[in-house]
Amino acid sequence: MKVSAAILALAAASASAHDAHHPFLRKLQDDSCDLYCVNSNSDFCKDSPLADLSVMYPKPNGMAGDSTEYAKCYVPWEGNGRSVKVRCPPTVEETPVSCQQCGYSWSNLSPDGLFSAPFSTVEECCPGIVDADGYRYTYSYDWNIEKAKRSSYPAKKGSCWGWWGCDGGYECGDRSWWGKGTCKLSSSSKFLGETCSDNTQCNKVTSDHVAMACARVSKTCLLKEDADRQHSLAGLTRKSCSCSVFDHWDFRSTFTGLISCVNYKDCGGAECTLTTQDGNKYCHHTDASNAKCSNCRANGNACK
Repeated sequence: MKVSAAILALAAASASAHDAHHPFLRKLQDDSCDLYCVNSNSDFCKDSPLADLSVMYPKPNGMAGDSTEYAKCYVPWEGNGRSVKVRCPPTVEETPVSCQQCGYSWSNLSPDGLFSAPFSTVEECCPGIVDADGYRYTYSYDWNIEKAKRSSYPAKKGSCWGWWGCDGGYECGDRSWWGKGTCKLSSSSKFLGETCSDNTQCNKVTSDHVAMACARVSKTCLLKEDADRQHSLAGLTRKSCSCSVFDHWDFRSTFTGLISCVNYKDCGGAECTLTTQDGNKYCHHTDASNAKCSNCRANGNACK
């Protein structure tokens, strides 16, 4: 299988001595968490259930090893091509939380994306490791998905006075003549699968528990990772943007506008950030300005 994009997003961590104590980095050094099956002596990975000595393939020219053919889901360049099975890591659902890493990879599953050595890769020989679109996440990002749904939050929550006293995503309504009212979910608070117009709507009430984005294609609130996938599969390219007092409506952007800002005009409430590649600013479409946490539990700022 041809891997078109290697791991794109491992959890944020620098190579400083301080970060060496970060639990995520300790995990990378832990032999018991062999997500890529590099340790042949580890019990973390299992032999491919699709390995079959009765099905043989010619080994491509130039590939290492002495044999001229190999068996299905055996490693072509090892021994005679019929001695070492392809090893499979556990699926993300079966991976212990302590072994999950904040990253993903993508494989081209179309016929023209295949190497000339079929059934010799993890993607082909390990059911459930990649999904139908070719993505493999090394963490479960939907573990807290119930917290993205409207049903997880009360329609009314406490009392308020005037315009004060309500939690984020709630607004003071049903006020009496003296100003006392009830905190009710605001009409701008959107939840998983609901129609939206900008990212901030999807991260109001839910922002402590799940990171979402308003997907550019479906115009609905999705988990950040699913929105990223939707954009990638649709072939959307990055969008240029600008920072000015007319684009952003938050206090912070007034001072950071030369480098980044919250942009509603071009980015739908996402960050507009300067890049050093060409000196221009581009939208980070799934980075909501009011998102507070990461859907990856290995991240130091994991949702709760």
